[in-house]
Amino acid sequence: MHDHEPESRDLSPRTYGELIEFATYVANSGLAPKDHRGKPEACAVAMQWGNELGLKPVQSLQNIAVIGKPRLPRLSRRSTTQRMPMP
Repeated sequence: MHDHEPESRDLSPRTYGELIEFATYVANSGLAPKDHRGKPEACAVAMQWGNELGLKPVQSLQNIAVIGKPRLPRLSRRSTTQRMPMP
């Protein structure tokens, strides 16, 4: 039996600097959604907004479109609200 916590596999950015660095990598990787390619600012906004809704960074990039104002597609809104506890 181990006395320490299991290693976390969560690689989510924890600081603003980590967010910007990760957003830059993603935007320039060729793996970002078409609307986010070459746009680290759009990646960062999508990831931060998703974080506030309880989404992981990749979920945020796949589901949040930053076109003027960030928008969450209907399917993502439904799954996000289903996970939120009722007051």
